[in-house]
Formats: sequence, C-alpha cells, structure tokens
Amino acid sequence: MTLHQALSMRRTMLRSFPNGMKRMNQSKAMGSNVGQQEIARLLEEALAAYLKSAFKHQSDENIFFTESELLTQMKMGARARGPTPDIVFLRSVEINGRLVKWIDAKMYYGSATYSKNKRIPNGKLRGIADRYNDFYGGQGAFVFGQGFCASLQDIVSNALLLDATPMDMTAVHAFQENSFV
Repeated sequence: MTLHQALSMRRTMLRSFPNGMKRMNQSKAMGSNVGQQEIARLLEEALAAYLKSAFKHQSDENIFFTESELLTQMKMGARARGPTPDIVFLRSVEINGRLVKWIDAKMYYGSATYSKNKRIPNGKLRGIADRYNDFYGGQGAFVFGQGFCASLQDIVSNALLLDATPMDMTAVHAFQENSFV
C-alpha cells in the first residue's frame, strides 16, 4: 500500500466517525477542501485525456461528454437534467468485457471495509451507480485514483471498478507531493 492509499484509508476511517466529516474538513492535516477539489479535478482531467487518446483512432464524432460538457448541455436545455458522472459515453463502450455507459472518477482508495456506511463515499457507491445506471440506461464504471480492494466489486456489483494505472497521473502525483490533500 502506498503512502497516499494509506492516507486515503485514514481519511475514510475518520469520516466514518460521528461528526467525522465536519472534523475532517476543519483539519489542516487532512488537507483543505480546496486541495481535495483540485486533486479530484486533476484526476478527472487525466481520465478525459486518457479516453481521448484511447479513442483517437475512432471516427471523428464525439465518443463521450465530460461532466462540464453535460452540465452546459443541461443548462441550455439540450439534454434532460439529471446526475452527472465525469464521463458519459454516447454509445456503450466495452471495457474489460463489460458494456459501460458512464465513468465516475474517485480520488480515494475504494475499500470494502467502509462500504456499508452511507455517510462516507465508499458507502454511497452502490446508490450512485444505481442513479447513473437508471438515468443513462446502462451500467458504468468507477475509476479509483488510489486503487481499490477486489472485494469491493462484490458489494458494488452494479458498476465496473477500475484503477487509474493506465492513466497519466503526473499532475495528480505532483500535486500530492507538493501539498496535503
């Protein structure tokens, strides 16, 4: 386990305690909300860049929309308002033998240990996947910037779980090394 995976697990454990989120968000040692948002943004950008590169040999048409593109379309009335994962594919894409309609990036270690606690991110994954699956008409995937434990797939069986290994995480790692996240 890397240092950043361990810190992610620590953050998850602290969030599981009563008032844990409030205490965590006030702790400089756990990273600022702004820092957490910035690193999540960097992960989302790395995911979009990876997918653009992976699909560059496809036709000239757009294969997917990013969350910001979806939000713009929703505001203009070109698309129904609804939940916004980080990536929505215009048609299902096969990943690891499964058809995927959406991908949502998570900048933490996905652990089965806290997956039943609905107050913390790990405990919300199944419900998030259900909402996205219903709205976008198919299953999707979560990509974890800090990896995940294999047994989490048994709990979140309604979405594919992926780690960020093939993505260029240079900007994410640089940010982690230069700040507390």
